[in-house]
Amino acid sequence: MRELGRRRQRVLAPYRGGLWSLFVLLAAQPAWADDDEPLEDERFEGLTIERFEIEAPPREDVTSLTELSGIEVGRAFRHEDVRAAIRVLFRTGRFEDVKLLARREGNSVAIRAELAPRLWIRELAVTGDEGLVDAALVEQALGVSVGDPVQTDHFRSWADKLEDVLARRGYHAAAVGLGSVSRDENGGLGLVARINAGPVTRVRKLVLEGRPRQSAFRIREALGVVEEGVLDLEHIEARSKDLLADYRARGYYEAKISPPKVVRIASDPDFPIADLVISIDAGPQIAVFWTGSEVFRKRELDRSLEVLEEIGLSREVITEIEDSVLARYQRRGYWKARVDAIVRATPDGAKKEVWFRIREGRPVRVGVLRFPGQPNIPEISEALLEEKVEQVVSQSLGTDAEGAGANQAAISELLGDRPAHRLSHADVELEPEPRRVYLKKAYAEATQAIADLYRDQGYLAAEVGPAKVTERVRVGGGTELAVEMPIRAGVRWLLGSVSFRGNEVVDALDLFDLAGKVQIGATLGAEPLSFYRVEEARRVLENHYRDLGHLFVKVEQHYREVTARGSVASSKFSESPSRALSEICLEELRSASTSCEVELVFRIQEGSRATVRKIRPPIGAESTRESLVRNELTLFEGDVLSAAELRKSERNLLRLGVFSKVSVHPLDPDTEEPTKDVVVEVTEKKPVAVEVGAGLSTEEGVRVFAGLTHSNVLGRAIRAQANARANVQPFLFLYSDAIRGQIETLFAERPVEYALSVGLDYPHILGLPRGFGAGVDVAVLQDNDPAFREDARTVTLGFSYKGLRPELLGHPRPIGLQLRLGFEWSDLRCNELAGFTNVCGANADPGRRSSGTAIYASIRPSISFDLRDDALDPRLGLYVEARPEMYFGFNEDSPDLLDLRAKLNGYLPLPLGTSLAVSLMTWRIVPFPETAPIPVNRRYFAGGRSTIRGYQEQTLFPADVASDVSELSPGGLLFFALKSEVRIPISEAFAVAPFVDVGDLFADPKQLTLSDATRRAAGVGLRYQTPIGPLLLDFGFPFAPRRLSEVAWTIHFAAVGSF
Repeated sequence: MRELGRRRQRVLAPYRGGLWSLFVLLAAQPAWADDDEPLEDERFEGLTIERFEIEAPPREDVTSLTELSGIEVGRAFRHEDVRAAIRVLFRTGRFEDVKLLARREGNSVAIRAELAPRLWIRELAVTGDEGLVDAALVEQALGVSVGDPVQTDHFRSWADKLEDVLARRGYHAAAVGLGSVSRDENGGLGLVARINAGPVTRVRKLVLEGRPRQSAFRIREALGVVEEGVLDLEHIEARSKDLLADYRARGYYEAKISPPKVVRIASDPDFPIADLVISIDAGPQIAVFWTGSEVFRKRELDRSLEVLEEIGLSREVITEIEDSVLARYQRRGYWKARVDAIVRATPDGAKKEVWFRIREGRPVRVGVLRFPGQPNIPEISEALLEEKVEQVVSQSLGTDAEGAGANQAAISELLGDRPAHRLSHADVELEPEPRRVYLKKAYAEATQAIADLYRDQGYLAAEVGPAKVTERVRVGGGTELAVEMPIRAGVRWLLGSVSFRGNEVVDALDLFDLAGKVQIGATLGAEPLSFYRVEEARRVLENHYRDLGHLFVKVEQHYREVTARGSVASSKFSESPSRALSEICLEELRSASTSCEVELVFRIQEGSRATVRKIRPPIGAESTRESLVRNELTLFEGDVLSAAELRKSERNLLRLGVFSKVSVHPLDPDTEEPTKDVVVEVTEKKPVAVEVGAGLSTEEGVRVFAGLTHSNVLGRAIRAQANARANVQPFLFLYSDAIRGQIETLFAERPVEYALSVGLDYPHILGLPRGFGAGVDVAVLQDNDPAFREDARTVTLGFSYKGLRPELLGHPRPIGLQLRLGFEWSDLRCNELAGFTNVCGANADPGRRSSGTAIYASIRPSISFDLRDDALDPRLGLYVEARPEMYFGFNEDSPDLLDLRAKLNGYLPLPLGTSLAVSLMTWRIVPFPETAPIPVNRRYFAGGRSTIRGYQEQTLFPADVASDVSELSPGGLLFFALKSEVRIPISEAFAVAPFVDVGDLFADPKQLTLSDATRRAAGVGLRYQTPIGPLLLDFGFPFAPRRLSEVAWTIHFAAVGSF
């Protein structure tokens, strides 16, 4: 038998370039032969494959591997198939060696695949001085863990790493041996590290070299070095970093600390000692001074010095500081501001002074912006050019020294941090208008942006700038800047004709329509030619062909000048934009003509149309069932191999939620063939996730929670989860004195709230189209509210559809459809100190009943439409949601009712990185019959961060109810609110959000009115993103409190962290 080929991990690098070298020549006789005998590859080509056997580790599914290899009994032998089988089997990542052998048996061939398992660490053990080194340290030092692949030839280098780790901890004579034991037939082996640490090296003394400019005692204390203590270099180097930071904090910005050296001293081998030598050059103590600054206080300028402590003093650092300070001044309109640094040193070099001399000049704003040479075309007006400049300056203002969107002047004004005296210049503004600020760097970027505008309109050789700035007297007094941005547009290229060559499968009219989608060929003879749109059209054409199964299509664009009528001259085609610029329209350029017409030709090499021969078993689906993967594919054997269907299959697989990476592609994608096998490669996520966290908020108090999720139960993408939450409310002191005592009395009876839930979610309901999902949840909760207490048991069955993604505004927009069926049993207890306890026992006698039971079944369809630019951090777009829910009661305290809820969120970007967010929400309960009292847990309670800020949580009293018995809200049947805020990012993690909220609550929807008495509140919110979760803080102020329960101001906060 002859070896057809083999594949090992250690030859992965030369694999791509030398695949042919993997095949040893095949034998010519039926019997086994000498493998070293050179034979011809063609001996087996075309013979029928009679047998195909696989020798694999026991844990492998041989049937699945046979199908994955693509080698089929009864088919003709082809070396291309053998090479493909080696590649695909090795890419599973489960085999150390893939070897295929063949033997001729008459007029047929038998093939055997030998798959050696990849070695992996089954367990890790430490012997010898295991008290000094444990398995966790070995894993950390070697960068491996149980389950990782391993190669035995790495053992020696791994042992050296462990010896280095021990030496750095003071065990310089340590010896480490690594070996493997009990290798099983699946490739798993036990990795054993035998440690002989030997004696520990101790410090005889610390030797300091250089100019530390501190006492040896202080340095020794800072480094944690103790005479006769263990010489632990890891500990000492960590303390060295802290010492260097201390030097720089005290002004030694040029300080350097060299790595410690160990000098061994001849001594008793059982008690080794060594000197620790550290070289410290503190350098001079550097003081920084600012002169000439009247606009900024020293504390503001010192913020630019942070780079000194991070990097130290150098010419580059000084330049960076100068640029940072200049950016601050230019934001304020000081366009001629200059910053020069002078460094002075004392004769002994012990001290240095860095003087930043600032020449501020006068603040002058841009008053006039001109564009000389601007062509007169309707597509680009002067207003558009001004807008483009303003846009670029605005972006620069948002990213310069103060961070994204920040305005340090405005913040200083808000916090009262202003200079001791104000300048007399009237032009100083706290909020710079981008159109009036001259930033040299931003204007240089704007010239390129304007040039791109003209190039997109056919002026392909357009040049703009540089900007010329002059200061002039302003009409009415004062000075202003006049900025000129000269435009040299050149000749305008117009699209004279569009044609297609080489197309046979797709009609030219259809191709013309496809190009028209990116505005190519709409108005020939008057349409400007844009290289960008031409390239976009070329990609559209190629993608269209690939969607039709022509995966190897090539589309090239060519240009030439349209020959004038009556002329016999014919120019040649230019194949690239750069050549076209140097070869076309030269005569028009010389004659100063304004335009020339260009012919655009798309040359198409369609290639063959491929079909699906076979779909190989998925690679990487270790835990996921193969049938689940195949069900999500939209391609089948014999189908046209469409790129669109490949992408759709990838989306379907990702939607399951169990894969982090998916690739569905043809085997050998670079080889053109009429039939192709399809390979599915996936990377599975870790199925089990545990989340433990805590939170703090005015709404829920102190909260702890935990969750356990398995995202791939039984390998079917079924998501199982269990969640637990408990909280107590320690913030009752924030409530008004008029209601605090009543709330405290109710909460004291049972202070702990909790919720326990388990659920299953399945993203694909069998028998229904893709996109349909279902889930079931069971929950038990105990909840406290100011007006009532609730114990509830719920069961929910939900269905969803996520397959609707219509194309709107150039992007697919998801439409969410859901249907929820629920059952809920709630035991209620109203606050006995309130005057509305009849809603706990709605039909009970004598009318003041403090407890009751509500039993409901419900059905809730919902629809959502997302037009936002970003679902997590939107700045532009709309989000619409409608959610009606019908409740059917099962006892006399549970009347039927319809709960209608809708929400509309809008987002609009503003200058300087800010944005406006507006949310309109409305809720309405319709009881059946109309006069039926609604149970308290189904009524609406408003007030708080999620409804109307400025009012305490769930305390908003209905506008149409007058009560002298209690200030506790009885809830209502109609609620509406309009919430708005301006989001101002101060830094990447911190933002400020001034807000205004308007809304009200009504017990009788017929009493809805809008008047001066409608609840309104304003305030400011602070948002801070911490590494473990967000921190939200809102200060709200009602405009006109109407009841004793409504205070003059309130605070809302929420902090959540997951660990």
